[in-house]
Amino acid sequence: MAYRSTIYLDWGTFFLIETPAASIQPLLPASVRPLLAASGAAILTLNVVHFLAGGEQVDLPANHEIDIGVLVELDNSEFEADLPQASVAIHVLKVASTARGYVDLCQNTGYRVIDPVALAFEINPATLTASVCDADGPILGCRQLDLDLEYDEFRRIGQDVMYDAERGIHRANYIFSGKGLSRPMTNAMELRVHAHPFFADLGIEPGVLVCLDQFALKPSSRSSLAFYRPNQVEMDETVQAEKD
Repeated sequence: MAYRSTIYLDWGTFFLIETPAASIQPLLPASVRPLLAASGAAILTLNVVHFLAGGEQVDLPANHEIDIGVLVELDNSEFEADLPQASVAIHVLKVASTARGYVDLCQNTGYRVIDPVALAFEINPATLTASVCDADGPILGCRQLDLDLEYDEFRRIGQDVMYDAERGIHRANYIFSGKGLSRPMTNAMELRVHAHPFFADLGIEPGVLVCLDQFALKPSSRSSLAFYRPNQVEMDETVQAEKD
């Protein structure tokens, strides 16, 4: 049976933004190609989330996370028909967290992690308003604009494309489910990014960004991310992350 773990979160905002493809291609493994928007730009994912402690087949420390990735070409060929079939693939370019145990778990799994000094999040648990900063200054802020948002059950299947020197390219499909915005939106929130090392080399200009899409979890509701590996991948199904 495929490796599987499930983690839970109770707050999250998710943005799609464009950036010049020429800025992103040098950051990707040689065999990974970005998907391009109609404009020819690469499409970045920028997420701010809060994970709950615990999980299924993983002992996750509660933590806040910020990550940025790029949509890339999808490949379900290693996932047999009985496994979730992804409709979108993402290569995470940077991930940072407030918990050392979570950072270590991400790094061991194959994500590209960074470890900012004094990373801090201010999140309003009742709205979609948040800010993120570290020792280098403010990173981003998001502010809920639409005060009459509607939420509904959702279920999405995606693919994380990871790389490390030992394993090369490897993939995990995931099922993301819970309660989230009930319809596609681009102006539910204002997303402002600052001149900061987190965005270095990504071609992102500081200021309020125009989003291709915005998604958010219903604040304080519980959502889940369940991960699957190809059947031939042998991994320890019980992963203990050091709690911070």
